[in-house]
Amino acid sequence: MIFYRKITPIKAMTFDIDDTFYNNWPYIKEAEQALTHYIADQYPSLGHITWADRLAAKEKVLTQRPEIAFDMCKLRLATLEFLFSDLGLNPIEASKTAQDCFAYFYFKRSDFTINPEYHSTMSVLASKIPLIAITNGNVNMQQIGLAQYFTGVYHASVEYKAKPHPDMFIAAQQDLLVSMQDILHIGDCPINDVWGAYKMGMQTAWYADDREMSINQEKFRVLPSVQLTNLHELVDLI
Repeated sequence: MIFYRKITPIKAMTFDIDDTFYNNWPYIKEAEQALTHYIADQYPSLGHITWADRLAAKEKVLTQRPEIAFDMCKLRLATLEFLFSDLGLNPIEASKTAQDCFAYFYFKRSDFTINPEYHSTMSVLASKIPLIAITNGNVNMQQIGLAQYFTGVYHASVEYKAKPHPDMFIAAQQDLLVSMQDILHIGDCPINDVWGAYKMGMQTAWYADDREMSINQEKFRVLPSVQLTNLHELVDLI
């Protein structure tokens, strides 16, 4: 561990998920590729649709419905429905096909397991203090085996803007019933996690599973309270 400021007693922790517990991009890429094949296999008339087509449709949907920009589930479902409608499916068919394709993608997007060492760490932490997950993503926490450790899970959505916006930090603190300064937020992103939590008055721990951690190669607005070498070091902080 590298300490950049004094750690005061910790009564609760909040965790980022994507890129903190696993490298998110390979799973997203694999799920996108799987969805392309699934559409071609299950809906041959739509088989020409590519990942690039879905990205283009997403931009159009965001222009029309900016209020769902933070909600990855609603945005993806709306994108698929828009794309299928644009290709000639009637509203009922487009909706039904979009829901089926989204369900397939969502399963594939969450079809992996995390490092077994993280389970032992989270089990110890959860037995000592309350934990809440706050993520800008939409991974299925039950499917990847993390839900069991958290008293609550917040995903960015229409109701809660994505980090570094305060929404999810505030919601977590209200659930935890402790002061902001008594919460340690753990995450990989210098802006969304470290800066976002710091400006709310939380203590912060920087940890990334998806890359080599070099603080000089990251764009920090403020240094974290502590930089972790491995996630299990959190046990020593409580």
